[in-house]
Amino acid sequence: MRNKQIPRPRHWQEFEDLCLSLFKSIWNNPLAQKNGRSGQPQCGVDIWGAVNDEQSRIRGIQCKGKDASIASKVTQTDLREEIAKAEKFAPPLEHWILATTAPPDAELQRIAREISVERERQGKFTVQVIGWGDIESLLCDHPTVLELHYPELGIDIAILAKKISVLKLIVDQPLVSGASFAQPEAIGSSSHPIVFHQTRDIGPALLGRPLGPSDALACPKLPEVSPTVKQLEMAYSAHLVGDSGSGKSVCAFQVAYAFAEQGWEIFSSSGSDGLPAIPKGKINGRLLLLIDDAHLLSRPELRSLTDLANPRCLILCTHNAIEGLTSQRGAIRMNPQAAIEAISSGLLANRNATLDAVRRADNHVGDTIMDESLEDRIEHAAKYASHPWQFCFVLGGGWRRATEAANIAKAIGASLPLAAIAIRQIASRDARLGLSEIADFLTSAGVEIHALEAQLEALIEERIVLARNDLRCPHQRFAAVLLSKLIGTLHESTISQVEFMLRATLADENISLSGIRALLHELWFADNRRWQNLVTWDALEPVLKRCWTATDPNEISAACYVIHEVLHWSDGAEGAAIRGHESKLVTWLEEAKAPMGHGLSWLLNSLLNIDEPRALSLVRQASPQVIANLISNSDPASVWHIALLAKGLRLWINDPWAQEISHLLNSERLLTLAATWPVNEPLYPVVELLESVIHLNQDLALSIVEELVPEISRRLMEDPVKQFYEISDLFWHVLRVLDLFGTYRGKKGPSKRHIHIARSIFANVDLREIGSKLSRAPLRKFQQVSYLLASIRRVSSSKFQALVGFMDWNQVALTVGDHWKYLPHDAEVLMGIASATTKTRQQISNLIQQNLWKMDQMPPRLAYIAPSCAIEFVRAGRKIAIADSSHVHWKFGAYLISFFAKEAPELVPTIVNQCISTVAKCLSEAHPSWYKNSYILLECMQKFSPTGLQQVFEKMDLERVQVGWKAALAAGGESKKSVLLLILAARDRSDGIGQYARHLKKYSTQKIDVSKADS
Repeated sequence: MRNKQIPRPRHWQEFEDLCLSLFKSIWNNPLAQKNGRSGQPQCGVDIWGAVNDEQSRIRGIQCKGKDASIASKVTQTDLREEIAKAEKFAPPLEHWILATTAPPDAELQRIAREISVERERQGKFTVQVIGWGDIESLLCDHPTVLELHYPELGIDIAILAKKISVLKLIVDQPLVSGASFAQPEAIGSSSHPIVFHQTRDIGPALLGRPLGPSDALACPKLPEVSPTVKQLEMAYSAHLVGDSGSGKSVCAFQVAYAFAEQGWEIFSSSGSDGLPAIPKGKINGRLLLLIDDAHLLSRPELRSLTDLANPRCLILCTHNAIEGLTSQRGAIRMNPQAAIEAISSGLLANRNATLDAVRRADNHVGDTIMDESLEDRIEHAAKYASHPWQFCFVLGGGWRRATEAANIAKAIGASLPLAAIAIRQIASRDARLGLSEIADFLTSAGVEIHALEAQLEALIEERIVLARNDLRCPHQRFAAVLLSKLIGTLHESTISQVEFMLRATLADENISLSGIRALLHELWFADNRRWQNLVTWDALEPVLKRCWTATDPNEISAACYVIHEVLHWSDGAEGAAIRGHESKLVTWLEEAKAPMGHGLSWLLNSLLNIDEPRALSLVRQASPQVIANLISNSDPASVWHIALLAKGLRLWINDPWAQEISHLLNSERLLTLAATWPVNEPLYPVVELLESVIHLNQDLALSIVEELVPEISRRLMEDPVKQFYEISDLFWHVLRVLDLFGTYRGKKGPSKRHIHIARSIFANVDLREIGSKLSRAPLRKFQQVSYLLASIRRVSSSKFQALVGFMDWNQVALTVGDHWKYLPHDAEVLMGIASATTKTRQQISNLIQQNLWKMDQMPPRLAYIAPSCAIEFVRAGRKIAIADSSHVHWKFGAYLISFFAKEAPELVPTIVNQCISTVAKCLSEAHPSWYKNSYILLECMQKFSPTGLQQVFEKMDLERVQVGWKAALAAGGESKKSVLLLILAARDRSDGIGQYARHLKKYSTQKIDVSKADS
């Protein structure tokens, strides 16, 4: 054997594993171990252990090769730097070795000896340097280690026969209750028992942590579990094979649990520790041995182990496949997509527990309207992920941990490679990236890549990057957030290299314009536009040239998005981006084909917002006849992009250009479009078009709606929540019966025809069925239920009352669930709208009474609906939330103070005290708008709680008051009216507020009169 040359390991991880096995054997200590994991500070020590398990004799190994190619030469500087790091290792070392794959260096070893002698004299640990030649000799002295890592070189027939005979002797012993097992010294390390606890959830998996037996029980059952159990029952051994992160360890634990439930004892071992020993001690006669990473065992060892499995001793092995390949015949291969499907359905089946765990990782997932629904997140994760670990990353919103990932990349020196990956992933729209592509990209930017493979391996190990053959981040959104965080961790000297990578990407014509837009968009929003200056105007000019020469409709739409991004890039960008291309933009408008309207609408809105007169003059150069034809010739495939384009033209201005388009519209074609609308196509595109047509020709728009009425009614019956969400703008901006902001009143309000059409939609629907379906709406859809109820109430009070009566409010209360504690705004609004009539108000009041004590605080709207409940609530020492930290419900607060003053005057101070601090804060603000709606509450406080009003003054900030009151007086209207009341109430005070009120003497003697206040 000593005449053979032993090849060096190809990767530093392999070298580190080899050194661990070797020094376990040299130190006679199977418990020697690696120091932490990749990316963590290691204090110059990769491997440590005690000689002969004597804890006073701790030794350490530094495996040099992480920061350079695997055979790089170690310098004297390297040696001294690593020794300095090792000084920080705790507990103190007895001896330290620097191991390298470079050939032995006599000069370096001489320096090491001299350093060692001096350190020993000082009472410090001694040092030694060993090269690959030294390691070869040591391997020959430890053939079991050689056999483990170089099975093609190290098979020793005598040793192998001894292992087989010992193992056979053990396995052949009768496995009866009370039997004991001798420790077979020749068979590697000991196994350890597996204990299952059912007290965990999927939280560790969402954070990408290594998963143990209890985590496996929290995961839904994987598809490979049943066939593996069956194979073990029939053949007594089984092999699970899969890529890293495919779920094989979880599957193995789930298989083991199936046997544990039948009384089997489960033990585990790792292939990295060598051939496992059958455990000592008493067992009940049935044993399952789970060997993780069994691919690290030599083939003879693995064969000897699995061949001796029997009905009382089962062997389950997991193997890591290299790019999906394995040599294990009959192995059960993990199917990552099938695993993802099983996990998805299993998590949804246990929705509440899943949501609790997911919200701990990402509180943007939830049931309220501003949250992403759990179902949507799971669906997205299932579609996006290729492996279960990636599914968990997406499900847990892994991009929200981008700062942690950026810091890890910085610690292992991989910030620039990771930035390159993020840039290319964003710009390529999530295309797979290979090693050569990233290496070339970094080299072109002047980045040293001698350690690139080691850096990428570390990023893969940390699950910041997917795999060696797929160098992407786990999610494109993660790449986008990470890019900003990474740039923030870079030294100024390397920022220029990132700038070069960005410029090179923008100049790469193989990158689509959609990808360019995505990259510019992320840079614009990254860290409050801090990194915008990395892309200068000269780098954008070639991109704009590509945009203006685009000819394909998809490319033109993408070009419009890019130009939209560039418009905001720097002062004067708008003129430079458009100048000389005005006629081209007009041509795009006139020749718009799907999907050009999407991009054109974004670009037009940007231009109009920057300089409306100039942009309008440009848009009005388009032919009215051509625009009218575009609108008139819409079909189900093109109507959405035409509708968006029409919105961008600002047709509601109703100037001569828009009026001409109105006259040129082909009414017959548009009515035919509505009458023949496909039943399987959504309605929102045609509703979007109606929002523009209503401004051009109201009669035509309403006639189009009349054609759609039967189909709208049918769809509302089918799924009222989903369908109303799609067409709510029809009730709002076209029929004007849904008026969220008080816009459609007076002359702008709905006409009799508007009302009649809206009423006809609900004329023949089954309100009982709709009520039942509305009752089952999820919490995050309550807003749509509210909007639908509000629309019906506007057109028919009787139908509104009937529909509210048909709703199952007990079911609604159950849907609110734990959220009663702090009731979401949408649930509060739903109850407010549902209580709009005397009859329905009693229903909602009963609902509030039934759930009163589930609330920690009572929303003022609910107190208004059920005032008797409010009195009961306050008497019990609970709070009505008239105000929160920064907002006051002025009108509800005024009503409640007045009501309590009449019905429970002793509780008025309690009601008022709850809002004093926030009222004082709001009425010290600088902008007049803060004062606009406050008069009604201030008047009630002055009348029913003057002491409370004086307490408000005590909490005001004088400096801010001097600015805000003056601004409100100057603004006039309701803001002035509120401040006049404050001046009159404060002028007799002896503090600064009173002094300032008297200073405003021209106001302090005025009587508050709305007509004067408005002047």
